[in-house]
Amino acid sequence: NNNTASDSINVTLITKGSITGTVTDLITGLPLPSATVSVTDSSNVTQNTSTGSDGRYTINNVSSGAFSGSITKAGYTSYNFSGTMTPGQTTTINASLSPIPPTISNIAVSNITANSATITWTTDQSSDSLVEYGITTSYGSLTTDSTLTTNHNITLTGLAMGTTYHFKVTSKNNLNASSTSGDNTF
Repeated sequence: NNNTASDSINVTLITKGSITGTVTDLITGLPLPSATVSVTDSSNVTQNTSTGSDGRYTINNVSSGAFSGSITKAGYTSYNFSGTMTPGQTTTINASLSPIPPTISNIAVSNITANSATITWTTDQSSDSLVEYGITTSYGSLTTDSTLTTNHNITLTGLAMGTTYHFKVTSKNNLNASSTSGDNTF
């Protein structure tokens, strides 16, 4: 009787893990599509992916050990992260990216007449224009222009002759990030 019994055992060794998450806009809380997620694992392998329309991403086959990465999107500050991957683990890394506000510069007052003045300034990003003004730093009046531009020009009218006015300028970009100047006078 020559019976041979044969058993086989398959062993799968899991040595890698995954990173998944959702990327959102810090101001609106809405998902950010097309953000770039980059991860470098302990084997010095870098993988990149983009977030979907729902802001979600997944990167598989991340070697166990230390990893680091970043999430970037034009117009937003980047988000850096790091951690340690264990075999078979799925690590969730969610990020809220902050829109980069415009930088205001070159504030000037020109064309001062008995009852009007023109306020000009520049920004490094296309953004709208708002001037708050008044006879104290409480301001009280404002003039706006919703046109997105880098060269801002607002004319204030109905001013009183011989009066010192305080003003500040604000510019907001298409991502709703805004910057405001300090107080100025004319």
